[in-house]
Amino acid sequence: MASLNPYKGNYPLLLIPVVILSIVFLYLVLVSPGITKGIDLAGGTLVIVRSDKAIDAEPLEELLEEEFNLAQLQVTSISSPTGGYGATVQFASNPDLQQAADELSLAREALKANDPAKAQAHALTVLDLAKRFTGAASLQPKDAADAVELAGLQLIAADQAFQEQLQDAIVKSFDLGGEVRFQKKEVGASLGKAFWDSAVMATVAAFVMVAIVIFISFREIIPAVAITLATAFDILCALALMSLFKIPLDLSSIPSLLMLIGYSVDTEIVLNSRLTTRKDISPPERVMDAFYTGMTMTLTALAAVTAMLVFSYFGQIMVIYQIAAVLLFGLLGDIVSTWFMNAPILLWYYGRKHAAGGRHR
Repeated sequence: MASLNPYKGNYPLLLIPVVILSIVFLYLVLVSPGITKGIDLAGGTLVIVRSDKAIDAEPLEELLEEEFNLAQLQVTSISSPTGGYGATVQFASNPDLQQAADELSLAREALKANDPAKAQAHALTVLDLAKRFTGAASLQPKDAADAVELAGLQLIAADQAFQEQLQDAIVKSFDLGGEVRFQKKEVGASLGKAFWDSAVMATVAAFVMVAIVIFISFREIIPAVAITLATAFDILCALALMSLFKIPLDLSSIPSLLMLIGYSVDTEIVLNSRLTTRKDISPPERVMDAFYTGMTMTLTALAAVTAMLVFSYFGQIMVIYQIAAVLLFGLLGDIVSTWFMNAPILLWYYGRKHAAGGRHR
């Protein structure tokens, strides 16, 4: 059985796959395809289409680009044996409506600054842009204040007309009939940025707190750094696979990433504890003993998360599906980070202390 123990002999070679995977994951996250922010963090509009007929994402995306010129458009097909068919349409904005909204803001600012001529000019631009969607006749406001008020009303009407035109285009192009259902979600850019800033702060705070707790618990730099690096690898693995499978980073996936921090620390503590407490067997055998316990924990968690992933996919419960997918990706990464990176590092560290006459053997 000794030959089956990879931690006897030239075990530092186990670090090579970790280095290669880290480079690949960084490329997937930072270069291509890159992580995608969801509506919650990026701002914009999400339209979910449900139907009894299949909707091909590629022709739908071409249609919407051609007819509406939507910024940052992303279209994904939905297909489930039990949940039916459909598609998700996510975009940042319609350029004309976005320009109209910007012009309206300028008009209101000019009106507050007591510059009626400038306010009316911006308001008339809004009316002209809104007319492209509403088809309304040209309006003749009485003064600047009236022009700004009319511009606000027409922008609301234009947005409603745009949404109706978008839905009609999807229904007619795919001949969906009366069985189609639409669900819409909108998040402003400023609110999305606030959510993003909060998410970044929460993640950084979680890492810092975990690092502090680990250092206080072990009072040794190398084990604390190794556990923190393993946690970072798990998060990087999850983000890379999210980018590969086009799972957006949003308010449902971020808590899953934070949950991975806690789970990663659990497996690392199991490994570290076995190395430092057991004295009856050699260090490589202690690692293998921890491996059996840790893998039992991980495989149990993987089975539960996989079941959640499958049932949420067939039921088209997208929030649970995203949470389960992120956890699954992170758990797979934890196998690599714990047993290919952390185990060799800790074996080297405690072996060095033992050779120097330390108390770990």
